[in-house]
Amino acid sequence: MTSWQRLADMVPASVALGNDPLLGLRRKITELCDAPAKLLEVGCGSGFLAGWLEDYGYQVYAVDNDSDVLLGAKQRLTKEQLGLPLFFHGDAFAIEDGMKKFAPFDAAYSQGLLEHFSDGQIVELLKQQLALADTVIFSVPSENYPRKEKGDERLLAPSFWFDLCGYFEKMAVATIAYYGGNLHLLGVLKKTGKENGKRI
Repeated sequence: MTSWQRLADMVPASVALGNDPLLGLRRKITELCDAPAKLLEVGCGSGFLAGWLEDYGYQVYAVDNDSDVLLGAKQRLTKEQLGLPLFFHGDAFAIEDGMKKFAPFDAAYSQGLLEHFSDGQIVELLKQQLALADTVIFSVPSENYPRKEKGDERLLAPSFWFDLCGYFEKMAVATIAYYGGNLHLLGVLKKTGKENGKRI
């Protein structure tokens, strides 16, 4: 069991959901999507946010590539008496194929995922999520975050994320902003317009 999984087991859902980064991400999701919106969580982590959203009437599909993480999330949500999303074992880099039968989603979201990858990998992850959802919401630590939890995080400024999201400028509008003081960044990619009569 990883150190963050042990921490998730020790911290009650009420505490985790009341503090950033989950608080800020939860607020953004509920601001952009009304229940019963269909949501895709990429990397389910503790499961607390997916469980909370299920309780409030959202339809949540949670994907993770680690079966132990999925099992831990289910156990935590059952213990905390939170809603149970639909859990799937799958690779975020193959999510477009793996989840297309459930698409379209109103939004795909992730917390603490993208900062572990290279520029090209981040673009691929976002591209696959945009193929399934009208809106992609992501939370990452900013350049001001005081430590690296796993050791491979890239702690980057808003300008980096905005430039990277420029790859999608022909199909989506990007916004990037600090939240939780200046320790976290919240990014949103929202599809715009139509092309040849179909949503893009």
